[in-house]
Amino acid sequence: MKKLQLFVLIALFAGPGFAQSPAAFHYQAVLHSEDGNPIINSNITLKISILSDTVSNTILYSELQNVTTDAFGRISVQAGRGNTISGDFSSIGWENGNAFIRVEYDLTGTGTFTMAGQTQLLSVPYALFAEKSGETYTAGNGISIFQQTISNTGDLSNTNEIQTLVKLGNTIVLNPGGGSVTDADQQTLTVNSSGNNRQIEISSGNTINFDVSDSDNDPVNELQVISISRDTIFLSNGGFVKLPQATNAIIPAGGCIHSTNPLPPQGYSYSGTGFTAGDQWNTLPSMNFARFGASVAALGTKIYVMGGWDGITEVSDIVEAYDINSQTWERKANMLTAVVYSACAVVGNSIHVFGGYNGNSITNKHQVYNTVTNNWSSSANLPQARSGCGAAAISGKIYLIGGFYNNTPLDLNQMYDPSTNTWSTKTPMLTARTDFATVATSQGIYIIGGWNQDVLNVNEFYSTANDTWTTYYPSLIYRAGCSGTYFNNKIYITGGGDAYSYISTTEEYDPMANQWKIKSSMPVPKSYFGMVTLNEKIYTVGGNYGIAQRSLNEYNPVIIQYYIHCSE
Repeated sequence: MKKLQLFVLIALFAGPGFAQSPAAFHYQAVLHSEDGNPIINSNITLKISILSDTVSNTILYSELQNVTTDAFGRISVQAGRGNTISGDFSSIGWENGNAFIRVEYDLTGTGTFTMAGQTQLLSVPYALFAEKSGETYTAGNGISIFQQTISNTGDLSNTNEIQTLVKLGNTIVLNPGGGSVTDADQQTLTVNSSGNNRQIEISSGNTINFDVSDSDNDPVNELQVISISRDTIFLSNGGFVKLPQATNAIIPAGGCIHSTNPLPPQGYSYSGTGFTAGDQWNTLPSMNFARFGASVAALGTKIYVMGGWDGITEVSDIVEAYDINSQTWERKANMLTAVVYSACAVVGNSIHVFGGYNGNSITNKHQVYNTVTNNWSSSANLPQARSGCGAAAISGKIYLIGGFYNNTPLDLNQMYDPSTNTWSTKTPMLTARTDFATVATSQGIYIIGGWNQDVLNVNEFYSTANDTWTTYYPSLIYRAGCSGTYFNNKIYITGGGDAYSYISTTEEYDPMANQWKIKSSMPVPKSYFGMVTLNEKIYTVGGNYGIAQRSLNEYNPVIIQYYIHCSE
């Protein structure tokens, strides 16, 4: 699990800041010790290797560099400028396709290296590739080449190439000094019809013939019907558009309507055709601050985004709220403590935020936001500091499950009672893990996916009434850093990924049937984002897709079958 977190942090900071001479490229990362804290103000030896693949681990080049971490544990080096161990940096075949970077570090100076991370270089270092292209250029007339500068040595006037094209009667003139041409063409273009045959003819010229007959001999199957229902206009054979306001439409004689009822109303008959709508993602106004790993909660008509990290500067204490009615974002009171990878749950008008990483260490802080007064307060600390855990509120109690601390995934299950401000211990989870999806239903809590020694697809259910865990059918896709929510008696899981890729695929789980199926994918794959249900829609916000995201998306998973009925 520790290698995963190191890899993710390194991948977020790696950047294609490529130099041209000497051959090198810029690389940044954050290094953490075994207890999860950043290694600050320390002298470290790095081993940087470039690999052609991660299956046979073929090393194209390897070097050593001595660096010093800053107050945040960050390092910044020029890969390609270290002391070479093997290979030749200038001979790397960037033009051949995939390349991977592996970083190892030695804290003790003994020559024993620990893996910090390994990831694919998604953009070819174009300057390095260009250095190897070997192309040469020869100057033509009016051009000179000196070192890397190409100059125009010919006519440098910026006005004498400008000419005007005009038509005077039947004469076209190019001015100045361009001559003229007389247009004596008096031809006409006509269309001739004969049955299913059409002919386009230019007088004293060519003709084009084509057949307009209906090849399937069905005079009606190319027709579509447009209809309206409340605030939506539908085209019978595909697509729809929403109007700003609901409109009352008058169906003319011979017109058609659509209905969810297969039986036509009086005066209409079923046309035999229809269409479906739903299972669709829409893009809404973005947040003002890009971030991932934030706590996200829905309450009333608002979605609250608390804390997180933009992957560049400090961990954030910023709070923003989105109103689904006005479709606007509003800044709220900052958190007491900035955190990322925390968990949250709603009880009454308050949002409880638990644990997370504060930029220096994993914390046991318990912060409470009052949505009515826009104030933050502290409550009883967690019995165990942790990040990457899940929180869910059922019957006024909050259950805090799993997570990560001291380089170890946790199976903890602890309950917080807001009425007494106390914690109690419950039956631990069957599978210790972190960075999973937490979904509360009326019956209990589902924990799906996450990380342990590797990416998981394990689906476990906790009964709050019986304090017991049950394993159900696993999700179809292995994923961590994912999110989930409960909607219309179904569970929806999307996003996340592993150490090598992000996922956009959405899965629907039916707890009653214990079955999974694939639904419409998110517009952009990402991990460590928020997902909530509000006002009969699902919303995802923020996240990480190489860089922190500001995006807000709305999802309606319901598929509705419509039937077309035409007047008799």
